[in-house]
Amino acid sequence: MESRRTKVLIVDSTTEKHFPQPDIEREILAGHDVRLVHISNINEIPTEFLPEIEFMIIWACIPSIQFNQAFLSNLSRCRAIVKAAVGYDNVDIDAARQLGIAVYNIPDYGTEEVADHTLALLLGVARKLNDINLHVRQGGWDWASVKKIVSLAR
Repeated sequence: MESRRTKVLIVDSTTEKHFPQPDIEREILAGHDVRLVHISNINEIPTEFLPEIEFMIIWACIPSIQFNQAFLSNLSRCRAIVKAAVGYDNVDIDAARQLGIAVYNIPDYGTEEVADHTLALLLGVARKLNDINLHVRQGGWDWASVKKIVSLAR
């Protein structure tokens, strides 16, 4: 007797592909049917296999792609949606709840990277790195204008 394969749909955007193939997901979910679609519009998801989907992972972070009640109602077997991001503002939570679909997010996704980036930008502004970079790219070099960078290295 063959065991039934769980159907998992992974949705990513065509404009900002997070991964071309879900290799890690397929490895973790070995033995299950994992499908990946790249979309720029919710209507690009083939509707013929939506009733079979049991779990959905959303990588698409484009606000214009709305997983609304009309779309979610096609997921008659879906038990959970995971939004691979901090927020889930493009998923109709109320509609999902009414349909018995649990919705999860990853609340600490990218927090360290955001903090690092914020500090790097603050340091760049404080040391006028963009101005100095532009000046050097235009062929200039004014030692007096880079005193703050020299003091940073000491």
